Amino acid sequence: MENKEYYTKNLKKHFGLFILEKRLKAKMTQTNLAKQLGISSPEISQYETGIRLPTLVIFLRIIAAFNLQLKDIRKIVAFCKII
Repeated sequence: MENKEYYTKNLKKHFGLFILEKRLKAKMTQTNLAKQLGISSPEISQYETGIRLPTLVIFLRIIAAFNLQLKDIRKIVAFCKII
């Protein structure tokens, strides 16, 4: 069980940093991104700080918002598995 918790914690942390990096690169505020995704700014903050992960629906909206490729997401997951 510890491995699963550790993996989930790392996934939240690194996914959050990934989203933060993409948002800043796109010169978007948390408010702008939240509006585009149809959620609140505090939710964006929670994702970026690793407090929580988005739902599948929001995850797909994030992918679309940043024109991400599946390979980008795989990098995060693979990185979390080796930490």
